[in-house]
Order: sequence, then structure tokens, then C-alpha cells
Amino acid sequence: MATLTQAQLELKVWDGRFTSDRPSTATYTIVKRPISGENNVQFEVAELFKDYVEPAFTNDYNNISTAVWVYWTITKSFSDAADSTQTGYGLGLQGYGYFSDGINPSLGTGKQIDNEYLYVPEGENITIPIFLGTDGVNNVTMYKGGSAVSNVNYTTIDSPVDEYPNDFISYVRNSDDIDYAVLTKDDLTTETIYIETICEPKFDPYKVSFLNKYGVIQDLWFFKKRTDKISFTKEEFVRNTIEVVSDASASYSVNKAANVVLDLKSSKTFILNTGFVKEEYTETIQQLMLSENVWITEGNNTYPVIPTTQELNYKTVLNDKLINFTVDFKYAFNESNIVR
Repeated sequence: MATLTQAQLELKVWDGRFTSDRPSTATYTIVKRPISGENNVQFEVAELFKDYVEPAFTNDYNNISTAVWVYWTITKSFSDAADSTQTGYGLGLQGYGYFSDGINPSLGTGKQIDNEYLYVPEGENITIPIFLGTDGVNNVTMYKGGSAVSNVNYTTIDSPVDEYPNDFISYVRNSDDIDYAVLTKDDLTTETIYIETICEPKFDPYKVSFLNKYGVIQDLWFFKKRTDKISFTKEEFVRNTIEVVSDASASYSVNKAANVVLDLKSSKTFILNTGFVKEEYTETIQQLMLSENVWITEGNNTYPVIPTTQELNYKTVLNDKLINFTVDFKYAFNESNIVR
């Protein structure tokens, strides 16, 4: 067996078209040598291209950006053989697996969410993110009252030619208050999403969208009580208000503050409740808690928020009977406009 002396990784990361926009030079170049007694090296690239993945969501499901292209060339040098070169590519998303999944887990090629049930307000769109790459979803059929009401075919992409990275994820939308949707993959296997349409006359429902473990946007509706709060922090300094007039006498105005606010900040927080949901939503809420990118839609505006709940109790029907999740959030900006 040939003896490895070093391996060089050239990694290109970009968000344009696969071929025509590919950079001519590497974004990163890394050289590693095997440690004594071994004949291989490992490259960890996730943290490298994560710097270039900046998820953007404005409530426009036709223009969601959550992915980049990653293209690599590995050149191996040997002490007793000619150099060898390997190339490869991938779709860079901020997805993740759990420790129990082992190294480099596959996140699946069908629906890009883990729950089978969606809770949606009456008249609102359902949103199902699907994968359109190899072995992905090629058909979605919606059913209502036992009959198919829509049927949409998708073209899966086995090998990219000049696509954008976000072309590999599609967001299926429907506002017909359907009962369920059947997703068919290239291998003819199917996945079913069941829709629970909620009519909530007392509370306004709120939609929270977050980057889930598949690295795509997932919607989660909260139907019950919302509580809002605003908090303030301020720093003060004491200034000298004494004034000396021409005759050398000193005075100060009782209307002029001696203690002056130097730095005033305000932060709005709120608490949302899901309402009663299936036990499977424990996983959905966990992914919300683990997400670094979360937004709430309020009216015509979509704002970045941060979940601040520090603990999540795993709820089951056996232990809890009816399952409701309460989540604390804060807006990811200062209430006073201090953007400079």
C-alpha cells in the first residue's frame, strides 16, 4: 500500500449557479499530514462553509436562501507513488444530526420536516419543504374529503448542470384546508402529511418560521395565549451642573438634570402557546430551540426572534394527556432604533 505523505484540500464555496458562477480559486486551502503510525487524514469542512450560509427569510417562499454550493478537490501525495486527485461537490446547508445518529448522518430525501401532522389556521397556507435532488420528491397530491384536489409533478435533479443551490429545495404551499398530502419519491415510496385545520375564535394565531435540522425553513403555528413584555436597561453618569456667572457667584438650575441617562436600551419579549398538539411535536419544538435562525410573522412583517426558553420537558400522551408547549421569545433587535 502506498504511503501517504500529505493531502491538500481545495474547497470552493459559493451561492450562484453550479457551473457558470463557480469560483476560479479556492475559498479555503488546507494541507494536512498523517500522524505517526497512520496512513490517512480527515478534513472537517462543515464549519468552513457555514460562514457562507446566511439564511434569509422574508415570508416569500419563492425566494428563500438557505444553501450554498460546496466543491472540493483533494490531492494526495505519496512517498512511493504518483499523486492522486479526487473531486466532489455537495449542497451546503445548516443541517445537523444528533449524536446518536453517528458520523455524517443522512437527513433523507423526502419531506424536510420530521412531523407528520401540520396544524394550520383555517384559510392559511400549509407549507411542506421537499427535496428535489437524487431520490427526491417527484409528485405531491393533495386530498380533501377523500378526493384529490391538486396534483403537482416535480422534476428531480440527479446531477446539477447550472442550477442555484436553493433549486434543490421546494416549498409546497396550499390554502384549500386540505385533509392530507401524499408525497411520492423517485423510488415510488410515499410519505403522508396530515393537516389539522384549526379555527381559533379567541386568540390570534402566530406563525413562527425557523431553520430546522434539515437546514430548511419550517413553519410552526402557535394558537393559544400570547403574553408580551418590554424591559429596559440604562446607564447613568453624574455631570456637573454648576454655572459661574461674571460676578464669580455660582449657581445651578433645579430644572437641569445632574443624573443623565447615557445608554438606554429596550427589549421586547413574548410568550407563545401552541395549543394542543401531537406528541411528535416534542421533536419539532426541540428543533426550534436548537435553531440559530428564527422569525415571526406579524401582519405583513416578518421579524427575527430568538427562543429564550432554557428547558424543554419531553411530553407524552401517557404522562401529560393533552400536550401544549409554551415557548419564550425575544425580538432579535432593540425596540428603540439604535441601528447606525
